[in-house]
Amino acid sequence: MLSVSASREDELREEQAITSQQLDATYSRMDELAYAKSQLENEISELDSNLVSVMVSIDTLKGDIDNKEVDIIKTKQDLAKAQKARDKQYESMKLRIQALYEQGGDAAWFQMMLNSEDLSELLTRAENTQQMYEQDRESLQKYARTIEEVQKLEDQYEQEKADFETMKEEYEAQQSNLQYQL
Repeated sequence: MLSVSASREDELREEQAITSQQLDATYSRMDELAYAKSQLENEISELDSNLVSVMVSIDTLKGDIDNKEVDIIKTKQDLAKAQKARDKQYESMKLRIQALYEQGGDAAWFQMMLNSEDLSELLTRAENTQQMYEQDRESLQKYARTIEEVQKLEDQYEQEKADFETMKEEYEAQQSNLQYQL
């Protein structure tokens, strides 16, 4: 009976060793799974953070795009006004030059001064001629400033359109990035 008990005891010890190994393996597997779970939770948290960041970036870009569209509309309106003013000033100057040519140009002013009856009338005509000259010069300078303004507004309009296209491309890239992350 002793040999049966010893043999049974050895079997039980073997079973206990196997069970202990299985238990250790199970604990080890549980530790691995807990670590993997922790890694996945960290990755999910990071992805959530990236998603929020992308969504905020998209919202910001939407606002920037809307603002840029408003800027473009305003610049386009300003440009149209400046071009209209330029065209009006050009027509006025053209009519003034035509009238001067038809009246004989510089020689007409000189003739007008020679036909003066007295010194007072000569001085008045000279003063009037000087005022007309100054008005013409001022009109020409105003026209030049208007041309510069038109050019500046055209450049601004083109730059705003380019900025708008860049923002739009960035917005589409962010949207694509968002779709990829989802």
